[in-house]
Amino acid sequence: MVTSLAALTEDFGVPRAAYFPHKLGAPIGKQGDPESQRKDLLACLELVGSLSCGQVAAPHV
Repeated sequence: MVTSLAALTEDFGVPRAAYFPHKLGAPIGKQGDPESQRKDLLACLELVGSLSCGQVAAPHV
């Protein structure tokens, strides 16, 4: 899962989630900036493979 609301996501108890501090509605990269979106998406995919069950973390972008 990708979220912009880390605390709320933790409260719901999702299996694992990547947190991006972008605005709601555009959680992965800046709107209209495909390179930013690609960079964030690749970081998200890398992060998800390392998360434990119930963990919410932010990728290093």
